[in-house]
Parts: sequence; C-alpha cells; structure tokens
Amino acid sequence: MLAALEESQQRIGKLELYIKSLEFNREDTQKRANEKLRERDTKLAEAQQTIARQREVLDFYANQEHWELPSFGRGQSMVTSDRGSKARELLEEGTAMPVTSNCPTCGNQHPINHPSRPGIYLCVPCDYVYEEGSDKA
Repeated sequence: MLAALEESQQRIGKLELYIKSLEFNREDTQKRANEKLRERDTKLAEAQQTIARQREVLDFYANQEHWELPSFGRGQSMVTSDRGSKARELLEEGTAMPVTSNCPTCGNQHPINHPSRPGIYLCVPCDYVYEEGSDKA
C-alpha cells in the first residue's frame, strides 16, 4: 500500500511538472503571437500612411485646377512648376521600404515569411523554403 502511495505521489509530481511546462509553453506562444500581432499592426499602419500619401500626391496631379494657367495668361500651372517633384519624393519614400529576397530557385519576388522563424521564406510557386541571403534550403 505504501509503495502504491509513493508511486502515486511521484506520478502527481511528474504531472504537475508537465502542467507547468504546458503553461510556460502557452505563455511563451501567447507572447510570440502578441509580438507578431503588434508587428502586423505596425506594418498595417505604415501601409495605410503610404496609401494616404500616395492618394494625396495623385489628387494633386489629378486636380484639373492645378493644370490651369494663371488667369493673367502668363506663368506656369501648379503641375508644370512642380515638375514632378511630388512624384519623385513619393518614389524616394518607397525605396526605404524593406524588400525580401527573391527565391533563388525561380526568382519569385513575393515569398512568404515563415511565421516563427525570421529570415526563412517559402516560395509558393516552386514550394522552396530558403534562408534570406543564401541558396540553401
């Protein structure tokens, strides 16, 4: 009877350790998920800002009033005097965005980021998994 009690206590101890490890893994997974969610929210906010800036520049060039010459007949329109500087500024803003590497197998320019391993990508067209900056799968 005593041996069965000791065995049950050992089993309870092991189960308690197992439960603690599950709780730790759950908390760790939740932390990583929250971090990923914050990253996605940041990227979404940045994309929304970029879209708003692009809309602003497109509205400038699309506005017919900006193409009209001054009423006194001399000078340039707002678009002509701008000489495309708003568009160039917008394009320069876009070059600062991070670009993921192309797939070394097929050259696909839109790989999928691995959800839990930064720097690891999946190329959907050729089903190739690779590390950023290397030719190794």
